[in-house]
Amino acid sequence: MAQIPCLSMVRRRSVGLALVLWLLAASLVQAAADPLSVIPSDALGVVVINNLADTSARIQKLTEKMQIPVPELLPMAQLYTGAQQGLDDQGSLAAAIFPGDDELSSWSSMVAVFVPVTDYKAFIDQLQPDDAGDEMSAVTIFGMQFLAMQKGEFAVLASGDAKDLLVKIKAASKGIADTVTPMRPWIGAQQLAAVATPEGKTRLVKAISGFLDVAVQGIQDAAADTDDDEEAKQAAEALRSATETMKVAKELVALIDEQVTQLGLGVRIDETTALHLSTRAMFVSEGGLSKWAASVKRPESGLLKGLPAGKFTLAYGGASVQSAETITKMYDRMTQAGMIMLGLDEENQKQLNDVLAKYRQNQISTAALMGQPRPGDSIMSTSMQVEHVRDAALQLQLAREMFAVFSKVRFPGGDPDRQAYSVADVTVGDLKAVDVTMDMGAMLGGANQAEAAGALGGILQKLFGNDGVMHSYITVADDHTLVMAYSKEQLQYAVKHVRSGDAGLETDESIANTDKLLPAAPQWAAYLSPQGIVQWVDMFLKQVPELNFNLPPFPASDPIGLAAKVSAEGLDAEIVLPESVVAGVGQYIGVIQQMIMQGGAPLP
Repeated sequence: MAQIPCLSMVRRRSVGLALVLWLLAASLVQAAADPLSVIPSDALGVVVINNLADTSARIQKLTEKMQIPVPELLPMAQLYTGAQQGLDDQGSLAAAIFPGDDELSSWSSMVAVFVPVTDYKAFIDQLQPDDAGDEMSAVTIFGMQFLAMQKGEFAVLASGDAKDLLVKIKAASKGIADTVTPMRPWIGAQQLAAVATPEGKTRLVKAISGFLDVAVQGIQDAAADTDDDEEAKQAAEALRSATETMKVAKELVALIDEQVTQLGLGVRIDETTALHLSTRAMFVSEGGLSKWAASVKRPESGLLKGLPAGKFTLAYGGASVQSAETITKMYDRMTQAGMIMLGLDEENQKQLNDVLAKYRQNQISTAALMGQPRPGDSIMSTSMQVEHVRDAALQLQLAREMFAVFSKVRFPGGDPDRQAYSVADVTVGDLKAVDVTMDMGAMLGGANQAEAAGALGGILQKLFGNDGVMHSYITVADDHTLVMAYSKEQLQYAVKHVRSGDAGLETDESIANTDKLLPAAPQWAAYLSPQGIVQWVDMFLKQVPELNFNLPPFPASDPIGLAAKVSAEGLDAEIVLPESVVAGVGQYIGVIQQMIMQGGAPLP
């Protein structure tokens, strides 16, 4: 005998069916209101503001926490535009860029805005509409004339002379959604996202390349007009270096055009009110960048391994970039431009390139930090770098050879008898090290060298100490670790930590808090302490006693984080300001305002 289901079971099934139908209906509504489905596929790029009400509320919460009195944006925008009725405040607003009428100009473009609406007629009626024909209306917003029409669940707005654009948008049957498919999950995760399509990216690259061509031609013309005296020759050499730099920049943008399909920039405010600024680049499948990225491995020991625990201003670490053909060529070209700027001849350039190639091949990963300065410290004296390598003794030898080439550098217009770089073997405690000096004063060059050195003397001393002569001490900590520091004290401290095997900065709790907000398992990451940055600024302000302005310390917070992650699919990079930093900015603004009211005097 068949069993009759009990009433409670029927109710549960009915509720379950209703929930499924509601979710299905909600997903259909969301899909129908997706601006990417109605923006034509020939758009060069789009800017999307997701869920207007939610984005407005998050911005309001962020500004409140930062103690910046800003009215809620959505109601204010509705008030000033007069668009009080018919707007779908749960929908997403988008702006799309289309090719302009001038086919000879890469910059020629037209813009259309796609506004989500629940009632198109109610939305348009409040904007003083005049019939423009072809189902279009001429409307007034901020005292300016626009054309408007409906497509799907959107009111489409364009400038008053863009009737042909609206006709094309109305007739388009294929949306841009398929074009930006690889970017869609990322776009949906942002409050604001800007994406360049493949065609838009190519046009942008073409425009930048054209600008660089003009700049190079201008530099070459200037170099051709120089006289034959010594000062003119120095100017010509500087111009040649600038030309090479411009050429490298052009090659870089050409690489982006060849190897990158889509680019995106995004802003996100998460549930904790942390602020995320992100970028995404999608690589050509099986292209040079894609193959290189697939080979980049995150260091097994962690990004900050080897750095001692404690307060820091900046800490960073990551995988060393191994040679893939595409990357190596670009790296070598940038190096060449730098060597020309340093005045190295072709023989020295070749020698340095050979050493650098071996140096890169021996690297595994690098970590570095800049500490928080103590009274009397120069900024660089708190810094150290730890390199994890295959053979530390070989790396030290290569470092010595590399800086021996740099010791031949003479900056144009400088004292020919004054070395900008020098290298020597020294002993630091029981450590055998290489001492590399960089004379910042020798780099000033020109007839005004003494005058410039006098004007910058205090700053150079605060930055580098030793009257502006910076020392870098490099030594072997163990078979696979090389340590560099900018003071003997820091060198010994860093080596002692590496040899102890103790946990260091990689276990810092505040860094771990920031890591939770960044992309998981990046190959590179950096952490910036607001407290350390404020200390730096305060230290420089004290170089001008007339200001009589002492900055108060920044409130306790987690560090600002930056992470980059590559894979065969592309690059994801993100900067995050944790909630504690956002709140700290608000507190700090209040303290600074109080100081200003007191006439800039130091707070008790």
